[in-house]
Amino acid sequence: GSELMIDNLSIEFPVSKIKNLDANFDVFPNPFQNHLVIQSTNILENHTIEIYNLMGEKVLFQILNHSKQVLDLSFLKSGIYIFVLKDNNQSIIGTQKIIKE
Repeated sequence: GSELMIDNLSIEFPVSKIKNLDANFDVFPNPFQNHLVIQSTNILENHTIEIYNLMGEKVLFQILNHSKQVLDLSFLKSGIYIFVLKDNNQSIIGTQKIIKE
């Protein structure tokens, strides 16, 4: 496997699971305050978003059905999170570190 080190905290992912989001996807703004936008050049039918805190706990699960989605993340505390985008087969398309101010 591979490790993702953030501020001396490591989260282990199998090597095949680490994929940075490609040019077809945009997650912004980053850092964000209360809302995060996911935008794609493709329709994200039945794709899912998972957001994890650095303790590995899932804090959000949401199904996408549009090429642009605005997430209300005002309930999250300030900090670093891991954003995971999965396709309709639940295969990981990409991951990204996101920061809530």
